[in-house]
Amino acid sequence: MTQHNLQQILNNWDIKFKKVRDDIDICGSPERAKFRIVVEDNDNKLYILENIHSKLFERKNIIAETSEYLEKKKLLGATSYLRNNKNEFLSLVPQNYPVDNNCCGQPRMHSQDEYWQVLPFVDGISLKRPKYVFDSWRGETSAQFLIDLKNKNKKIPFFDHNDVFSLSAYVLEITKSIQNHNPEIYNNIKSIIKYLQDNFFNSYEKLPVSFCHGDFHPLNIIWGKDKINSVIDWEFVGYKKESYDVANMVGCVGSEDLNGLIDGIVPGFIKALKEKNFLKKESWDTLIDFIIALRFAWISEWLRRDDKEMITQEIKYMNLLIKNKENLNKAWNI
Repeated sequence: MTQHNLQQILNNWDIKFKKVRDDIDICGSPERAKFRIVVEDNDNKLYILENIHSKLFERKNIIAETSEYLEKKKLLGATSYLRNNKNEFLSLVPQNYPVDNNCCGQPRMHSQDEYWQVLPFVDGISLKRPKYVFDSWRGETSAQFLIDLKNKNKKIPFFDHNDVFSLSAYVLEITKSIQNHNPEIYNNIKSIIKYLQDNFFNSYEKLPVSFCHGDFHPLNIIWGKDKINSVIDWEFVGYKKESYDVANMVGCVGSEDLNGLIDGIVPGFIKALKEKNFLKKESWDTLIDFIIALRFAWISEWLRRDDKEMITQEIKYMNLLIKNKENLNKAWNI
């Protein structure tokens, strides 16, 4: 993409393009956008410019509205997308691409309208993996984010409280697909599915609902020296069972290093949440089972990437959680 193209796009936000900063890494999943890049303006300010799939326009707009709403509420770690000079978050910009040459040897251009959005770049300190899981302060700070989110999402206007993601339905849907297309893997998860059906799915339906980030884990946090600078990747934000974000955080730490479940982030995380009565008793009682069920989202991801090693590791992890459920509950005092 040329400098002219970039300036044409950034004109929608009255940003004066200076240069591309391809020396700067962008945190979060690159799959959230078709294309993304850090740009610097004439005032040396940094921005993330993202090219968005048109089919995601409505969802991306809701995410941007949510980030702005929460930033205005002064939520710890909320970073709002920027509104353009039409007071909108996404700009539709026509782009011309050469496709081939005409009979005279001149390039023929293809015109295509594309959506773009801009986010202020937030700098941070990279995590040292897996060593970071033993930093107890990260658990306490992460808990404070969730507490703050719970206190500041009241009457958020962009979501239907009755539109609640069903983890149990999701797990059963994935399981059916695995059974049909990956029978060998299905044979390895049958006992886990039976465990969840016998011990969790009925209880799951009765759990309280809350507004959740939807993908909360250490790698979706931009960390400062001793604080959270920003929380990113809000793609799955919405109403879910109240323990969703807690289960995802704990599950991801344990996946990074099993010892992190009993020392470091997780004990401090759970202790801080319990002190504020963040979850109801029934949500604490089913937390381990919730973590196990939620790991099916990662099974799905590894299947999509055809990563057999990670699938094997994930199944081993879920079985270890089942086997050590009682010990973990005692360690966490729940």
